[in-house]
Amino acid sequence: MPATPIDRRLTPVTGLMKSLPGIFGIRLDEEVKYYVITRDHERQIRKYRPFILAQTMVRGTFEIARDLGIRRLELYLNGHNSFRERLPSTTPFFQSRGDRLSFTSPLEIDRHAHEENWVLGIILPARFSVNNMPQPLEKNIKLLKIPSQIVAASRYSGVNSEEVMNRESQKLLIWLEKQKNYKSISEPRFAQYDGPIVIPIFRRNEIQLSLIETDRPQKSFH
Repeated sequence: MPATPIDRRLTPVTGLMKSLPGIFGIRLDEEVKYYVITRDHERQIRKYRPFILAQTMVRGTFEIARDLGIRRLELYLNGHNSFRERLPSTTPFFQSRGDRLSFTSPLEIDRHAHEENWVLGIILPARFSVNNMPQPLEKNIKLLKIPSQIVAASRYSGVNSEEVMNRESQKLLIWLEKQKNYKSISEPRFAQYDGPIVIPIFRRNEIQLSLIETDRPQKSFH
């Protein structure tokens, strides 16, 4: 049935109503599962379940890399993949300096050589495994299986920039020095849970570091 004039007027209103939860930071997208080991106000040490990561490397400033990386990864989610299938959105979106997102092994970065390199990533929905994941048709996107791991995370709100990321990274590293049972094994990475539609004070941003336990066996999910 053709749309009536009333239908056409209501469509933008309906779209706005659907977007209202997101504007205020209410997240409906899937998030990778974890449990909290230690909590100290806005900082946590967590244990994550394994997940599959789609990542891409972009050269440019923090903002240019973020915008281009997000567009590239969104194309993959929106059907530019071997399944020709639109995949559900997930959170968070990761960004880190370098050639790859480091989650489980030490990563030494020559900051001068990589000062314009940024790597960005998204987590695939939990229903996918190494045996059934949709392969990217974009050659600059790689899929990685990330094992269960321990992560330090520091949460903050507002608008992000490279300066903010560096500042929050230093705060997390200083706090982590007091956590004697853990040691960082990665470069800091920025995790963004909300898009630009969300009011800045309601945005969930995090700086994360992958950790190892220094004096007791690691727990794992079964």
